Amino acid sequence: METDKKDKIIIALIIGIVIVISRNFVSSRNNDELVFEKQGLSIEMKSTDDKKNNDDNKLNSESKNSIKKVHISGEINKPGVYQINEDYRLEDLVNDAGGLTENADIDKINLALKLEDQMRIIIPNINDKNNDVEVSTNQLISPVEKIDDKKVNINKADKAQLMTLPNIGEKRAQAIIEYREKNKFNKIEDIKNVSGIGDKYFEAMKDMIVIDWGVNMKLSTRGRYGLRAIHYLAENEDNGYISVSDISNALKLPENYLEQLIRILKRNNLVISARGAKGGYKLSRNSSEITVGDVLRVLEGEMTSSECVADRNNCNNSECEAYYVFAKIDDAINKAVNSITIKDMVNEKL
Repeated sequence: METDKKDKIIIALIIGIVIVISRNFVSSRNNDELVFEKQGLSIEMKSTDDKKNNDDNKLNSESKNSIKKVHISGEINKPGVYQINEDYRLEDLVNDAGGLTENADIDKINLALKLEDQMRIIIPNINDKNNDVEVSTNQLISPVEKIDDKKVNINKADKAQLMTLPNIGEKRAQAIIEYREKNKFNKIEDIKNVSGIGDKYFEAMKDMIVIDWGVNMKLSTRGRYGLRAIHYLAENEDNGYISVSDISNALKLPENYLEQLIRILKRNNLVISARGAKGGYKLSRNSSEITVGDVLRVLEGEMTSSECVADRNNCNNSECEAYYVFAKIDDAINKAVNSITIKDMVNEKL
């Protein structure tokens, strides 16, 4: 009886040990599976993070490569390099750069032009003579008169082009423009008459500059618009001062552009101005005392077909067979424009 009791205890102990061992085995297996599961999750998360990082790097790279920049200079208030968006127009860039200066030739730029990466834009100056080339190409270059790729026409180049010459910064370029508005350059040596430009600077630039008297026989926009504005003032000379806005509306011409042209005419004593509610501009004298030649010479420069006629000493061939022809053409042109007064235009006595 006692032996049976011992056997039962032993069997119970064995069963208990088996149960404990089984539980430990199951628990251990579950833990291993949990570890593997966590490791798998960790690997999957790491893979996802790597993919995200790669995508971010790709996006950053693509974003960096998609950045577009353009350079704007000339008659702009804040010249420099600007970053542009995909659908940027020239008008957007002009606004970013502080707007156009009062000397900008707005009739020669296309504000609706769509911009592209690496473009260089030079806003032209209205004071450049023979400025009749409309700018609509990918690179806006002001209509600078260049005889060849290395020489700059100092009688017609704008500030941006003058600043490409050695030792010529913004101030000296402006001094050149102000000088030639009063004194035309007859020879390249005349540039030494400009304040700040002496023999040393002249030697550095003399092979890069040239003069030209405006051989172009075609009137520029400034000549046509200016003459029309003078004609309108003459038609209304009994009505007192007329605002630029009224002239612009009547002739359907850009107001800002007309304002700049009339300022030039005023500086040359062809018109006078008055301020106030009834202010504006009118002719400085009777229209019968102003000729078409007076107006065109102010806006276009000398009326000549060849620089050798304007300056015989500048001609390389003193025995040029064509000189006589050019001289006759110049004589005919000047006689024609000098014989027609603005009053004749109004009365159509041509």
